[in-house]
Amino acid sequence: ESILTTQGARLLEQTLAWAQQKLEPANTLQPILEKLYQAQTLSQQESHQLFSAVVRGELKPEQLAAALVSMKIRGEHPNEIAGAATALLENAAPFPRPDYLFADIVGTGGDGSNSINISTASAFVAAACGLKVAKHGNRSVSSKSGSSDLLAAFGINLDMNADKSRQALDELGVCFLFAPKYHTGFRHAMPVRQQLKTRTLFNVLGPLINPAHPPLALIGVYSPELVLPIAETLRVLGYQRAAVVHSGGMDEVSLHAPTIVAELHDGE
Repeated sequence: ESILTTQGARLLEQTLAWAQQKLEPANTLQPILEKLYQAQTLSQQESHQLFSAVVRGELKPEQLAAALVSMKIRGEHPNEIAGAATALLENAAPFPRPDYLFADIVGTGGDGSNSINISTASAFVAAACGLKVAKHGNRSVSSKSGSSDLLAAFGINLDMNADKSRQALDELGVCFLFAPKYHTGFRHAMPVRQQLKTRTLFNVLGPLINPAHPPLALIGVYSPELVLPIAETLRVLGYQRAAVVHSGGMDEVSLHAPTIVAELHDGE
């Protein structure tokens, strides 16, 4: 079609608009990437923009690798973690959030302790005591079994849809939300994470991106240096009450060593 005709001009306009959309993510993200390369801290909004592009597959692998390594070397800031978490939550599959109080009990994993899964059993105990728990989890990172490994061994359906999971939470006091089912955008980052073979920001995001948006949480972290940053991140994310713990090299409350705890109470 000739661009001199009305239809041709419209076709050219549509083509240019499509090309602009393809170029826009790279253009708008370049200043953010430059800040990271210069060891500067991103604002929550900038981190949100960056990780929104990641889960939509708009960032090149080499750009993502450079961004993750830059943040790791400098040390991730709570605003950056919060921005990444909100980006992943906004792009997650929806879950019908209850209007009653409920919690998540989860650890980052990655502590290298090769321990049994504790948080899932704790979720059942908490539910039996009257605290409803929407457990968000995945396969094992460093333990003998992750939450999904344990529940699958019990014969529990990990592919249960959101409405059925909500019904289980309402009636049984506990449900399990399998992370890969709700966060399909993670697949865009997986090749880079596998190539880097080192802990990055993604290793601490799991406990922060429960699609049910629980107001209460008990979170274990693999390093004592993460206790305060993750607690501050929970404050930024608007949690009502939470505790972040580490003990004896584990993302747990252990019996063999003192436990470091940072507590969030009434959002502070």
